[in-house]
Amino acid sequence: VIGRSAVIVPDEGDPVLFAPEMERQALDRAFVKDIRTFPVWKLQDPDPEASLARLISDWVASRGLAGKRAGVEMAFEDIAPAQKVLEPWAAAAPSRRALEATGLHLADATELLTQLRARKTPAEIQRIRTANEVAQFGVRAFEQRLGPGIAEHELAAAVEEAVVRLGTG
Repeated sequence: VIGRSAVIVPDEGDPVLFAPEMERQALDRAFVKDIRTFPVWKLQDPDPEASLARLISDWVASRGLAGKRAGVEMAFEDIAPAQKVLEPWAAAAPSRRALEATGLHLADATELLTQLRARKTPAEIQRIRTANEVAQFGVRAFEQRLGPGIAEHELAAAVEEAVVRLGTG
């Protein structure tokens, strides 16, 4: 899931994922079953931070969690659509600002979450293997096209074309 999203894992009950509506197809395969989406990336859509904050605030209120403590990852998140090359990354400010607007008391859980991510499920291991296979298409294209006189943008286009043509179907 791209930036401007959040997962909340309550002390009791199932986790809930708040994510951009445009990712609905990918979200349907998520391990989290309670998925709430908001519009983003179209010019007419409301501000994504405000939409995310409102969605989370409604959930927090419905669960009676206002004023409660919540662990938050305060590392980094991407803030651009995944199809863009060289996505900008930022300190996890957009999602954190949305969470701060909910009335939760935020605690830095970055280290704990990093440790938990280090343990991979069989499904995650398979996804890593698949990503490695797809990356190899780009590496091969890079090696084949690299040479004197090739512009960086031409090389990047060749890599992207190989990955899209051979690896995303």
